[in-house]
Amino acid sequence: MNSVYNINLFGLPGAGKSRVKKSLYNLLKQRQLNNIKVFTTKYATKRACNWLVIDVRSKLEHAVADKLLIEMANNSSLIIFCFMENSSLDVQMFWQKWVINNTNKTPALRMFFKSFQADFMIDKYLQPTVSLTNKKILNQKLQTLYFAVNILNLEHFLIGLDGCKNLQMDIWRIKGTIKTTEYIHPVAIEGTINRWDTYPSNKSNNKVVIKGKNLNKTFLQEIIDASQL
Repeated sequence: MNSVYNINLFGLPGAGKSRVKKSLYNLLKQRQLNNIKVFTTKYATKRACNWLVIDVRSKLEHAVADKLLIEMANNSSLIIFCFMENSSLDVQMFWQKWVINNTNKTPALRMFFKSFQADFMIDKYLQPTVSLTNKKILNQKLQTLYFAVNILNLEHFLIGLDGCKNLQMDIWRIKGTIKTTEYIHPVAIEGTINRWDTYPSNKSNNKVVIKGKNLNKTFLQEIIDASQL
């Protein structure tokens, strides 16, 4: 492998692209492969092979996102199932069938605990594919809103966000670390198009970032205000 190769990691917001990139560079370092560069969606480059990262912790029930994933999958040389250690057997079967039914035999690789399997043959998936570096796939015209927060009642906040569906707001990504009334330690919020997760964090940045379509900033601010002390 004397040539220089570029890998573009694509996927829905929050799919695990940064996690895969870090794991991939660890693997490249172990194998002393210095001729491979890895890019995530934001910095995607032309003349590269495309790898699609899918969060397999939940099934996908979103028509627009599903159509987008199918397009990406059929223009990728590899699909990576991320967060496999947190995926139930039922959900794993869902994604296996999804690949069979929606792709032209695109190979799928399972990644457990932020690591690639020891026998992963990376050179098999380095063939260039159709460029995916167009705006339609990169950003889907998602709005990005930033909110400063104080101490929140986490339960009230999440209930309020769930209510946004009734107003036709389509939230694709939520990210932030906040202080809450329920817990002594800060809480990290990681939301994607099909799931919201919370877990302990070492520190709070006192802000929340929300990405999506048809977002009503005024209403979202009212949710935050109503949830704050």
